Amino acid sequence: MKKVILKICYVGVISEVRLIHKILDGIKDLDVVFFLAGEFDSENYRTDLTSNCSWKKVKYLGMLSFSQAQVLIKKSDVCLVPLQNLENYRKALPIKMFEYMYHKKFIIAQNFPIIENILKESKCGMVINFNNTSEIKNSISYILSNLIRIKKLGANGKKIILKKYNWENEAQKLINFYVKLESIHSR
Repeated sequence: MKKVILKICYVGVISEVRLIHKILDGIKDLDVVFFLAGEFDSENYRTDLTSNCSWKKVKYLGMLSFSQAQVLIKKSDVCLVPLQNLENYRKALPIKMFEYMYHKKFIIAQNFPIIENILKESKCGMVINFNNTSEIKNSISYILSNLIRIKKLGANGKKIILKKYNWENEAQKLINFYVKLESIHSR
């Protein structure tokens, strides 16, 4: 039987607050290739990561164009949304997560309530604490053992993008807000 190598990816700024070092520690004993695309925020962090024993599992692609990033996402099995537990991230809605959903990818994201609610609603991913390397390892091990199910769940993401989380719906919310605001000011 052919050994399965899971293709995971992260596209974005490569910095400590994105916890890439924790991901490397979490994948140490797993059969994965980690596609990493983006710019390092510092030379020191690049040095730290490239000296990690798991760096051999990384395919570093540098800065990609939008279309190149979309190709990378399409060829990946799982996409990551790692965020440090900082105040300005806790209520953030990462656009990248919605791009991953559009491409029918199963997502592992930081366990913030707003992200957890979206992933539960769409049934296309899971949340973990990226500061905990055991959680990273366990989530990826689970995916390796349930790859067929994970691919089906990933497809749920596109369904909810087309139905709910899209720019047409957001534009309508903005128009409704302006109409309401205008009616308040015209009194």
